[in-house]
Amino acid sequence: MFILGLVNGFLCGITFKTAKIRQVNCGFYLFVLSIISPIGISMLTIKFWLLILTQMSIISNRSFLLIQCVSIDMLLIVFLRLHDCLSACISLERAATIIKGIYFRKEKDKYKAKWVIIILFILIISTTIHDPIHQYLIDDVEEQRTWCIVNYTEFLRIYDLIINFCHCVIPFGINIISAFIIIIIATRKRSTTQTHLSYKQHLNKQFQAHKHLL
Repeated sequence: MFILGLVNGFLCGITFKTAKIRQVNCGFYLFVLSIISPIGISMLTIKFWLLILTQMSIISNRSFLLIQCVSIDMLLIVFLRLHDCLSACISLERAATIIKGIYFRKEKDKYKAKWVIIILFILIISTTIHDPIHQYLIDDVEEQRTWCIVNYTEFLRIYDLIINFCHCVIPFGINIISAFIIIIIATRKRSTTQTHLSYKQHLNKQFQAHKHLL
């Protein structure tokens, strides 16, 4: 999985690094996704092997364990949430493009993607920073293992629950709504130009063509 993820990220990076593709927001978002996806897979692989080595007592330095406990978990969450948010941004851009049609101005629009990514990155970190602050190591004497756990107050527990809910539901909702917008508008345009088919037939064809977005 690790090797396949790296190869996929490398190939996607080559595809989306061209200036022509990155002239529009979708292309730039896809380019950034091609970078953070292999990084996320690498972090997950590192986390897995560190867990194995720690539980086998091969790695026992407490300072090192605390650093990886705090840093890797947070980075995994940040990259995962950024991936979901960028996927939602891509869906929004696709919906906006089909709505604007010929009035879409990529020259003016392409600069927004960089600011959107910066704002998303800051927002995600600011809503995740409470996690590493409350993480610490605990020793399991019976099993002779060291675990990385998090301990929240009641307020932070509710706050963390709300944040996790928002980071899951909002991108998912944006993806679904954008997909339906694309399908409906594409159906209307096709039914206007291709009158030999009924609206229901056009709708069914668009659902089949865009079902990967749902």
